[in-house]
Amino acid sequence: METFDPTDQAEVFSPKYFRRFCAITGVERIARGVELAVDEEFREKLRVEVIRDGIIRLKMSRHCLFDDRPTFAVCAPIDAETPKFSVEENDEFVRVATSEMRVTVYRTPFHIDAHRADGSVIFESFIDEDGDPWAYAVLNETFVVRRRCRREDAFLGLGQKTGAFNRRGRNFELWNTDVMNPNVAGGFDQKVHSDDPRCDPTSTEFDPYYISIPFFYHLPDQTGAMAGFFFDNGYRGAFEFARPLEFIVSFEGGQYTEYVFAGSTMEKILGDYTWLTGRMQPPPLWSLGYHQCRWFAYTQEAIEKLAETHRRRKIPCDSIWLDIDYMDGYRVFTWNKERFPDHRAMFRELRSRGFRMVTIIDPGVKYERGYRVFDEAVERDLLCQTEAGTIYAGQVWPGRTGFPDFTLAEARKWWGEWNARHIESGVSGIWNDMNEPATGDLPCDSMRFGRGRFSHERFHNQYALLMAMATVEGLLEHAPEKRPFVLSRAG
Repeated sequence: METFDPTDQAEVFSPKYFRRFCAITGVERIARGVELAVDEEFREKLRVEVIRDGIIRLKMSRHCLFDDRPTFAVCAPIDAETPKFSVEENDEFVRVATSEMRVTVYRTPFHIDAHRADGSVIFESFIDEDGDPWAYAVLNETFVVRRRCRREDAFLGLGQKTGAFNRRGRNFELWNTDVMNPNVAGGFDQKVHSDDPRCDPTSTEFDPYYISIPFFYHLPDQTGAMAGFFFDNGYRGAFEFARPLEFIVSFEGGQYTEYVFAGSTMEKILGDYTWLTGRMQPPPLWSLGYHQCRWFAYTQEAIEKLAETHRRRKIPCDSIWLDIDYMDGYRVFTWNKERFPDHRAMFRELRSRGFRMVTIIDPGVKYERGYRVFDEAVERDLLCQTEAGTIYAGQVWPGRTGFPDFTLAEARKWWGEWNARHIESGVSGIWNDMNEPATGDLPCDSMRFGRGRFSHERFHNQYALLMAMATVEGLLEHAPEKRPFVLSRAG
């Protein structure tokens, strides 16, 4: 097991100003478990809900209201599940139990523990040096969860992160980031020294990266019984695995919604997690072969010559990719007629040689009257706005750009229709890029969603997911008999 020195890691969370929830003041049975009134001061509610025998969901309200769909991540038919469970109450605790696990909520002082049916630990609330439990605490929009662990335990997961396979000994942030932007300093730039490698995009320790996956495994050293945790929250998050006797999860907004997986093997947890959030569908057969992809200002002639060279040299290749230079002035869903005078003929020629074509598509729509994609988006009010109600403007490849508001169902449908038209010309796959969203030299903070109703922070980490949803839905609407191929830089 790796050793670490927690003093090497800057403290991300400080408990100084956070307020802990202290007591359960009421209990109500609900369809999937219990709803508990928490604290006279906060007057919030905690739901403990059974999803499956090995999956329990914990949800804390904000202002006594629950957000039933905090993100677009969960896609399982939860309502169709009817697991059996029991509820036990006494003066000390309220317990919800299934055949595989039990979650115990202690009345006062308030804290939460979870165990398997055999008594092994899934998680236990952190107990500080004064003997006080820290289950859940808030500071303005931020909430934090603290739990016990041992120095020798391992933590795995979090998706696209730098460093060792075992995340132990490091702290991480979730905030989709355009790493190649030289102005990006990383999520830790306000919290650590400027020479910290996590602030250097050229470092193998830079954090955060393009993708945010708030899912991880906890592997206790003593028992080897693994547990899994998925926080269904799209705001900026922090995961601290550098402390010797606890781990901490916090998010800077939204509600606390967590799915707890009893496990106790990685195979079982991964199966339950992917049931909940979706599994990759079988890709088209051609996509399993070699792909020729690089950033280069190709011409139609160069592409045809490249295809001929692959065949002449007997290099097995099934697809060729085009980056941004195939477009007319980087306007999405257009072609540069000087470089590609007859792209449809090129596609036919490539297909006859056994090649498919994948083209890049960015979310940034050139801010230009007379450009059909932009005009349609403005006419239908489908672009992200500022708080003042004006169109948010970024600065990326086409120059001044607007961004589709993919939180709107009508915007996703419209974007899907444009992708379908693009596919009709002979393209076989779509490469979604710059969808962190990357806004170039201009900060993304003032970009708002839902026609200005929602903050940027709420949907920043979900933007790429929503763009991919729009793309896939459009391709399936156009050709339901074909398996779509969509690659996304962010997620």
